[in-house]
Amino acid sequence: SAGGSIIGGENSNYSGFKVFTVQNGKVEGEYSTGSIVVSGQQTKTARLQAVVAMPNNHIGSFSSFAVKEITLVSPLVGANTVTIEPDYIFVDGGNHTAAIRISNIRNAANNPLPDGQRVGISVSHGQIRGGEQCASDSSYRIFTVQNGSVTATYFEDLDIMDILGLAQISSDPILLSMADENNSLIGNQPSIIGEIPLTTTYTAEIEAANSTTAGETISFIVKNIMDTRGNTVPDGTKIAVSAGGLCGRMGYPEGGIITGGTEYHSGDGNFTIFTVQGGSFSGNFTAPQESDLSAILVKPARSDGTTDLFLPCIAIKEIEIRH
Repeated sequence: SAGGSIIGGENSNYSGFKVFTVQNGKVEGEYSTGSIVVSGQQTKTARLQAVVAMPNNHIGSFSSFAVKEITLVSPLVGANTVTIEPDYIFVDGGNHTAAIRISNIRNAANNPLPDGQRVGISVSHGQIRGGEQCASDSSYRIFTVQNGSVTATYFEDLDIMDILGLAQISSDPILLSMADENNSLIGNQPSIIGEIPLTTTYTAEIEAANSTTAGETISFIVKNIMDTRGNTVPDGTKIAVSAGGLCGRMGYPEGGIITGGTEYHSGDGNFTIFTVQGGSFSGNFTAPQESDLSAILVKPARSDGTTDLFLPCIAIKEIEIRH
């Protein structure tokens, strides 16, 4: 037998047994798994044995007249279906949510979890909302299984730099754990049952003349603005454009002027913020008077219309300046 202990009854002369008095042809007690550990997809078997006891609570015989085997499984819990709506999150520094539906939830023995069973849900980079507070781990929210499923809300609060910077975050894993009636996690064996795909502005093309005269104004179009998953960015996405400046390790003479959007000035430079519609937008570039070369630089911007030096350029158009 895997072990465990019997709760209730009276102590006997043998520590493995508890003594109960028959009432109406039966006895009632509880079995506790105690410190038994079952990992992953493993199972263990606990064997309950009933033997005859003497009036003085001594065991009269170790020959069992009834035996009940209980299969013990790990607290590992999984799900066959995870649905996310929308199916990815566009990260731009704003507040975005997705509905998560986890269904066909099963235990380590591949049996469906019964209605009323509690589970904990957590993610690594965003937040899970809904459900109840977890008593043992604040990063989890507790939900009650109904018809084999639970529904939660994912809240994303990342910055564009989390996607395009050194971290290179492309998704947020969804963790599922078994929980008890006190809203505490059972064991320490969470399952990764899916992930929230994350994306942001990544590439674009600039349509403009290759050269112009100093002081002259020309039009440009920024088009085919795509995210890291190859999708056209959503309408309303903000984009920052500058005339010259730094772009990664490349530097271009400043002095030109970008118009057609909203000016944004910071310690990182002077930008004009545009709003994407249908995967593109248009603006105007006025060439500087002193330089022989300038460039239209395009960077991602946050939903609040800000950008910074460390965000990478997603498109560059060099323009020769004639004098």
